[in-house]
Amino acid sequence: MLDTDYLRYQAERCFRLARAVNDPAVVAMLETLGRELEAKAREVEREGAVAAVERPRPGHGGQPLEW
Repeated sequence: MLDTDYLRYQAERCFRLARAVNDPAVVAMLETLGRELEAKAREVEREGAVAAVERPRPGHGGQPLEW
């Protein structure tokens, strides 16, 4: 099970990583992912439900998460 705290924690990780890299394309990708995670956390809160989102596994291949 995944909760809003976990989603926000992962969003913050994306934003921290974005501040640590110099490649504009990577920064944009990380910031977009962070915003999507924050939006999902708000959606889960609005619905009053707990999201069951699978964590990416090693070797996931960098595929985007499906919500």
